[in-house]
Amino acid sequence: MGVQRTKWICNLLKEKHEKPFFMGLGLYTPHFPNYVPQKYFDLYDIEKIILPELPEDDLDDLPEDIKRKQTNRRNQHLVKLQKIGAYKEAVRAYLAAVSYADGLLGEVLDALEESAYKNNTIVVFWSDQGYHLGEKGDWGKHTLWSETSRVPLFISGANIPKNKKVQSTAGLIDLYPTLMELCNLPKQHKMDGKSLVPELMNTNYKDRDLFIPYHLKGSYAIVNDNYRYIHYNNGGEEFYNIKEDPNEWNNLIGDEKHRIIIDKMKQVVPEFRKPATPKKSLKLIFEENGYHWESKKGGKPQMSLYNK
Repeated sequence: MGVQRTKWICNLLKEKHEKPFFMGLGLYTPHFPNYVPQKYFDLYDIEKIILPELPEDDLDDLPEDIKRKQTNRRNQHLVKLQKIGAYKEAVRAYLAAVSYADGLLGEVLDALEESAYKNNTIVVFWSDQGYHLGEKGDWGKHTLWSETSRVPLFISGANIPKNKKVQSTAGLIDLYPTLMELCNLPKQHKMDGKSLVPELMNTNYKDRDLFIPYHLKGSYAIVNDNYRYIHYNNGGEEFYNIKEDPNEWNNLIGDEKHRIIIDKMKQVVPEFRKPATPKKSLKLIFEENGYHWESKKGGKPQMSLYNK
């Protein structure tokens, strides 16, 4: 599927476009199961694969229910991989899939370079979420730790400084306002994200507390350049000094001296409202030029999880 999508984008770049356009390329890889051409596996010597450091007591300072859940996940996935001697093979497959995605992206960038649009196109590269390769006893995603929520984000264009690293905390929610400003488009409504253009254009920045929602209502994380705070919907908490402890091995929530920092970070948490309307309670109505959703009961669907 990735090959077909990549070819489609490359072919579109060969066409003549009279108006400004937007193109989006979604690649499924890397994603389990990591099926990719053999040549990408061959890039990595299995004997040189470096596995994450996994402290035996890493889960001991977690809230009790999270500790129990993560212990079960560790036993179901990571321990099984270790027992059958496939841990390095699994990590190698993930690395191969990343390189495969990199190769597909390279094809798109080559096509852009050869097109008429190379000097007036903004390229944004990002991932939807990160992935645990054993860190915190987890294999996969669906956590509130850094390995899940930290993603690559690259923005490139003719008028954007090259080889510059933005230091301030950023989120994918910032992409829309950033592109609005870069493309000189009028703001349509109030946005929760902020434009990253000031950070892209100069070295001055002001860090912020960034709210990260979770798929379970009431659970979330807040992160800035120094700290990560995690709140679970049953009241469980975690707090990490990610400057000194980037692996999030030491949960500092028991030290009350951090409570002032936590309370300040929690000011960005929105007021939780009613959950979004379940998909099964809606029906999809197709029209000549599009589609819309209608409630099966004739009511109006609730569209947002939370509002500020």
